[in-house]
Amino acid sequence: PDVARLKAKRDLKGLLKALNYQKDTAVRRNAAAALEAIGAPAVEPLVAVIQSGEHQELETVAKVLGNIGDNRAVNALIAAAQNKSGYCLVERAAIEALAKIGDRRAIEPLVVIYRRDRFTVGRGVASEAAHALMALGWQPDDMIEQLRFWMFDKDWWDKCVELGSRAVPYLILQLDHRDTFIAAATILERIGDTAA
Repeated sequence: PDVARLKAKRDLKGLLKALNYQKDTAVRRNAAAALEAIGAPAVEPLVAVIQSGEHQELETVAKVLGNIGDNRAVNALIAAAQNKSGYCLVERAAIEALAKIGDRRAIEPLVVIYRRDRFTVGRGVASEAAHALMALGWQPDDMIEQLRFWMFDKDWWDKCVELGSRAVPYLILQLDHRDTFIAAATILERIGDTAA
């Protein structure tokens, strides 16, 4: 497909087809860039694609929607993020797009995703949800939830350390979990409480 010609004609249907062209990654990359450049007029066709779930490049579609940054995509991206289809890359791309768009309607669904997946195989999805929630300004209310939230990223471990001895009993419990062992041990060492 001649992506430059499709872009010049603003042929959204053709560009979406090119975005799904499996024989050439350059065609797909150029189609994504063309759709981003077209911007707002491309949102509704992209939303329809992500809602159908039948496109080979749903991850790319989510990224394009995030880069366009139009609020009309929020509901479709929330649904894609909640899908639990096993295609964790699509879910993570949808979550990242929601963070870029910055619409606070995404907070509640992202909290559900974060809490659902934080100690499961989909922890990468939960981690992406935690980063998106931080970007959207959400903070957990209680100390235990704060620790769980902050343990997802080394850059946030200082916040756990600041809680000091109050955090130690909870962190000790996290030593039993394969996904949180390293973070908990590192934070406990930095707190330096002899109870640990």
